[in-house]
Amino acid sequence: MRGRGVFFCPMTSPNSIGYSIAGVSFRLSSRIPDYAITLKESFRPFETPCPAAPDGDYVFEDEHSFAFPPPDGAPLLQESDTWRFGRCADGRLFIDTHYAPERFWQHAALLAPDFSTGTLFPRKLSPTRPSPVSLHFPVDEQLFLHRIGWLGGALLHTCGVAYAGRAWLFCGKSGAGKSTTARLWQAAGAELLNDDRMVLRMIDGVPHACSTPWHGTIGEVKALNLPLGGVFQLEQARENEAIRESPRAGLHRLAANLIAPFHLREPMQAILDTLTAVADVTPVFQLRFTPDARAVDAARRAAGV
Repeated sequence: MRGRGVFFCPMTSPNSIGYSIAGVSFRLSSRIPDYAITLKESFRPFETPCPAAPDGDYVFEDEHSFAFPPPDGAPLLQESDTWRFGRCADGRLFIDTHYAPERFWQHAALLAPDFSTGTLFPRKLSPTRPSPVSLHFPVDEQLFLHRIGWLGGALLHTCGVAYAGRAWLFCGKSGAGKSTTARLWQAAGAELLNDDRMVLRMIDGVPHACSTPWHGTIGEVKALNLPLGGVFQLEQARENEAIRESPRAGLHRLAANLIAPFHLREPMQAILDTLTAVADVTPVFQLRFTPDARAVDAARRAAGV
């Protein structure tokens, strides 16, 4: 499944586990007796020793013994058939998930407004059957998406490769050719970072592209953070041509590929500030391409690598 990870050989810990994505550290721990915290295989490259002072710190609790606060009565911030996201009366944010085959809603997370801390509840596939993983979709991605946003990181729907010591991003919607582009660049000697989700961050004043555990059709990720060389917006065509965009147009290209908490003002402003800083100093191209090695050559010529 796209972006969901694979369930074989998961990361497992009886009471705590640590991981770092895009330089942001996370710690999961449990107050549930004998509960083993289990993450998807795609998180394994990002596993770290449990940090003493993590950027995101979350604790698993037994839902039946936890006093969950009531909602604030306002409209939900986000809602779908499978999950909903809103505010509680005490100011915290909640995520509930719905398991369609059994038709029941369950609490998934209760979080500080900036997502720095929170309480998580093990998912059930039925009232009596637990999920094989502790941190499941969409909770895994939402924790990261919101916390990295508060810290100024931008999550993009994009493929990323490492080539000539830098990261190169290839953006586009599903079906635009990101996975195809990833394979073409691998054949040309590049290293695949992720074929579907990458993060942009400013580190010491330099734009960096960082991989994540949420991949597309290619189940391969590398836990690397590299200086950003350039960004290409994919458009399939009969000929290969890379057209350099202005910084303003480049900003629009980046923003069009955002996966962002649009419902929260503060992290959105931090994300837009990051994209503006990136677009000011990073070449952004429109890449009209055919799905073969000539597309790699066209992009390399345009970028000068």
